[in-house]
Amino acid sequence: MCIQTSAVQNDFLKAVEIGRPENIVKLFPNSKALLVSGKVIDHAMLTKGNAIAMAANGRSTFIIRGVLKAAQRANAAVIIEIAKSEGGGKAYCAVNYWNI
Repeated sequence: MCIQTSAVQNDFLKAVEIGRPENIVKLFPNSKALLVSGKVIDHAMLTKGNAIAMAANGRSTFIIRGVLKAAQRANAAVIIEIAKSEGGGKAYCAVNYWNI
C-alpha cells in the first residue's frame, strides 16, 4: 500500500511540475494545488486517445459538486474555468464561487 501511495504522490508532483503555467508558479510558488494548463490536459487526452472533454456551466455549486464526484468515480480530469468577471466581490455570481 505504501509503494502505491508513493507512486501516486510522485505522479502528482510530476504533474504539478510539468503542467503548471509560469504565471501560476510565480503567483503561488509554494502551492501544491494541481492548477495546470488546459493545453497540457488536452495534449494528454490526445496522446491517450478515447478521451472526452465536456463543458458544464459551473454557476451552481450543485453542478460543480456533481462534476467533481463523477470525475472522481471515473478517475478523470476536470477543467473548471472561471472568467475574471465571475470572481471577486462585484462579480456576476461571486457567492457561488466563494462557496466552492
